[in-house]
Amino acid sequence: MSQVPADLPSISTASLIQSVRSAMQKHPSQRGLRLVLTGFMGCGKSTLGRKLAQTLGLPFLDTDKQIEKETHQRIPDIFSLYGEEHFREVERQVLELCLNQPQVVIATGGGALVDQANLDLALKAGWVIYIDMPPEQLLERVLFSPKDRPLIDVPNPEDVFFQRFEERLPFYQQAHISVDTAGLRPEQAVDVLLRGLLAYFENQETVEVN
Repeated sequence: MSQVPADLPSISTASLIQSVRSAMQKHPSQRGLRLVLTGFMGCGKSTLGRKLAQTLGLPFLDTDKQIEKETHQRIPDIFSLYGEEHFREVERQVLELCLNQPQVVIATGGGALVDQANLDLALKAGWVIYIDMPPEQLLERVLFSPKDRPLIDVPNPEDVFFQRFEERLPFYQQAHISVDTAGLRPEQAVDVLLRGLLAYFENQETVEVN
């Protein structure tokens, strides 16, 4: 990935939003106004996705929330009752439904795009953005979060956590854009993300924003 400097040229927020929306709509790939956030558990995809959607004036969908809505079950219950394989199949179906929306910001589960078929679908249908954070910082967030995490509800959560992170990283790194959000507030991360998007459209190459 090419590096995009943090001190990108100054541009007003309103102009930045207008430029990004226009660039997405005019791009020959016809991905339109679909943004798909990916990244490991704890990186803040839902929080950042909701803020990004509000900033761009787009609908927001969270695949985990949509799964619970479609199945009328909590995700930990789906894992415990039917196993991970069943959950991933439901997740695939929900992802396809979300990507059918013409204008949307989608926050995916940490494992949703760790399947090449799902990832290829997302890369073709929308603009995939990897929310990058150091795994040590992610682990701290996850361990002190009240949210249920079935994949690390095990006797040795730290070992499983880092193993899963390493396994999933090659998939995350196929995103169109990578945004390092370590130490950033959500509004700061959204600004950096939008500038990364604009840089991507101007340079027409995969972009990593630090």
